[in-house]
Amino acid sequence: RGEAMQAAANAVDSGMASVIGLTKEKVAELCEAASEKSGENIEIANFLCKGNYAVSGSSKACDVVAEIAKPEFKARMVVKLAVAGAFHTDFMAPAVSALEEVLDTIEIKKPRIPVISNVDAKPHSDPDTIKK
Repeated sequence: RGEAMQAAANAVDSGMASVIGLTKEKVAELCEAASEKSGENIEIANFLCKGNYAVSGSSKACDVVAEIAKPEFKARMVVKLAVAGAFHTDFMAPAVSALEEVLDTIEIKKPRIPVISNVDAKPHSDPDTIKK
């Protein structure tokens, strides 16, 4: 998983930033404005807590977010994150197919203890559901 995600990150110049002091709606508007201004994609990647949202996208779009967040949207601050790529976005799509190929070769048996999914926070015991 890590190697596939790193390969996807290396394929495109991308990154992440934390936007502090705005509502999620304002951060979405900020991302839309940065995408329009840069001509490249950026979107909310993580809802960290109220008033702190991680955005993820092309490096150029991340730079535009940092440039316009305070003066145009009244954000308290923007912190560029020291990460290798635009995680939690479609920029990682190439990693999905690589991971699916590996998972297709693995047999997952019914666990003795249900697995709590980080997708839906529910317990799962069906091997096919766990594999997805």
